[in-house]
Amino acid sequence: MFRILRVFPRNGSYFLRCEAKQLWTSGRVCAAAAAFVYQKRLDLPLQTHAKLAGRKWVPGGLNPTNKYPEFIASPKDNFPPVYEAKNSDQVKSVSEWAKAAREIVEDKLVDYGVILFRGMPVEGGEGFSQFLINLGYETMGYEGGLAVRQKVAAGVLTASDDLPEVTIQPHNEMAYSEDYPKKLFFYCHVAPEPGRGGETGLTRVRDIQAKLKPEVKEKFRKLGIKYHCYLPSKEHSQYKSWQETFFSEEMSDVEQFMKKMNYEYKWCENNALSYSHVLPAFQKHHKTGEELWFNHVHRHHVTNLSEHPKYADQPDLPPLRFPYHTMYGDGTEIEPEVMQHIRDVIWQVSVGFPLLKGDLLIYDNMLVQHSRTGVQRAKKIISCYDT
Repeated sequence: MFRILRVFPRNGSYFLRCEAKQLWTSGRVCAAAAAFVYQKRLDLPLQTHAKLAGRKWVPGGLNPTNKYPEFIASPKDNFPPVYEAKNSDQVKSVSEWAKAAREIVEDKLVDYGVILFRGMPVEGGEGFSQFLINLGYETMGYEGGLAVRQKVAAGVLTASDDLPEVTIQPHNEMAYSEDYPKKLFFYCHVAPEPGRGGETGLTRVRDIQAKLKPEVKEKFRKLGIKYHCYLPSKEHSQYKSWQETFFSEEMSDVEQFMKKMNYEYKWCENNALSYSHVLPAFQKHHKTGEELWFNHVHRHHVTNLSEHPKYADQPDLPPLRFPYHTMYGDGTEIEPEVMQHIRDVIWQVSVGFPLLKGDLLIYDNMLVQHSRTGVQRAKKIISCYDT
């Protein structure tokens, strides 16, 4: 059963996520070797470095103590690795391309954390959907997901329908839930125009974890993270309603979801929904078993929206009246300097680059975070993730 993921009106690009397996079997070349040419570094001779410091609508960017780099770093060796499609007669159908890509994903995704496929004949949302189906991974839905997005095709959603000028911070998809995807798939349908922003960002979780202060990690390890959400009914919502979030008009459906997830919840004035739950700040990787910094603490902190165009004229709105907010697991507020430190570290270890039309990015959702710089013009990115 496919789960609708995301299609982003970003820079006109879509992303794909997956894992890889053995490319060589019994001494013979498999489909992947016949279909793709490997390149360890993304060749960007004309790249314009994505400016970060001083950029508008970047959460934490206006804090005078921020330690953001002036520009986002360029890609590094094997971050991301590139698999360029060959113009080969041996690969003719969507199923053959998918089979070749899956071999690479199964063999290499855990090693690299993210893989960029370039040059495959995948066209639009329907083409991306068919490619995903042929990859053979079971995908998940987006019930309870808090990003603003729309369905594009079977198993495919827009990546983000948030305002294009807003920079989407690096994050692991749905790390605010116990039900999160292991892999993410993004496809670039419309590439960003040069110099207008919309660069895609990649951030290794291991690099974040290594740079965070020990005392910060220890406190989060001890207390965990409390996630709070406040979702108005659709007639009163300016960001996202509970009807959109849970794909239902019925309160009873929402209550059933709350009970299934063991969330604390209540209905408020004007049929608004308030709910919360506590999760660990660290999770073990499903394959390697290593403990990873895996959460949404910075992405869902109130400052992510208090520095957002839709809320710029509401400086006195209480934190628990924003669509989302994070606290320590005991309900105490996270110190501003700790939140800024987390964001500083994340941007310091991130790389960014513009996608090309037809690019497919496949992520291990626990190992690599994804992001997007603000754009001066709306674009389309489609994404999907598996269980």
